[in-house]
Amino acid sequence: MTKRLPLATLLSVFVLLVLGGNTVLAGPPPAYVVYESKLPFDALPGTSTTRYWGVHGGAGTGYKIESPTIGTAISCSMPTASAAPASS
Repeated sequence: MTKRLPLATLLSVFVLLVLGGNTVLAGPPPAYVVYESKLPFDALPGTSTTRYWGVHGGAGTGYKIESPTIGTAISCSMPTASAAPASS
């Protein structure tokens, strides 16, 4: 009898899950809209940037891209290797 009790309990839980479970269905996706008039944007204060915006064809998604204007990028100096010959 003690061996049958866990099996009966497991079988009961399985039957309850199969017969008593609720089916959950997702609703329709929301309707997304891109307002093209709201896509243009200004550069960050104190910066000079080139900005691009628009609607990606076919996908119906808006995009905004901002990049530094050529000539105003931050310069960095790279260390140069010394011209001393290697010792042998």
